Amino acid sequence: WGWVTQLREPQFHNVFIDLHLYTAFDGLSEATPDETVVQAARTFGCRLLQHARHHPVVVGEWSLAVDEMGLKVSQRFVDTLFASFAAAFGHFFWTLQMDAAADMAEHDHLGGHVKIGQSPQWSLVQALDAVPNRLPDGSASSYRYPDLTRHFGGDPDAPTLAALRSAAASTVPAAAAAAAASKKADGALKGRCGRTNPVARNQGRLCDASF
Repeated sequence: WGWVTQLREPQFHNVFIDLHLYTAFDGLSEATPDETVVQAARTFGCRLLQHARHHPVVVGEWSLAVDEMGLKVSQRFVDTLFASFAAAFGHFFWTLQMDAAADMAEHDHLGGHVKIGQSPQWSLVQALDAVPNRLPDGSASSYRYPDLTRHFGGDPDAPTLAALRSAAASTVPAAAAAAAASKKADGALKGRCGRTNPVARNQGRLCDASF
């Protein structure tokens, strides 16, 4: 709330507040009553409306992670969450597609916490495709996928699911290329300036006007 009185019009224009709204870190568990979980999603809408009275608001991060095992991710929770997000200028899911070996991958909680695939709570493509991961014994995960498609694609300019999958498939090569380019730029700067300077890399004139 410290930003409520800061960077206000008419002195400042086009200032947005970026909120990261998660229930995953609020202490909810499998024992939490369903109504409490839904109320948590409804509360996000109240926060957004209150902030929007002072600045435009975007939800810079959110996910479907409610509790560790995903037992509390219901259709009602998702529908309430999207209703709350209507008070924002936009919202961004935590990640398009994640590594199946990541710490936040889906785990077989009853079989030694073995990672079994991308998390449907943190990976948008996995959540939209709604294809259950397979447990080590070959059976399907018991995670109950809510229907996100009813909230996806309302904007005629929104990307298709196929486009999202294609973008996600190119994420790893693109990240590797970006890392290589960054390393090359750091090397070039070190040669010109005698040190690696991230600011100079982005604004070369601070270091060498010809860079």
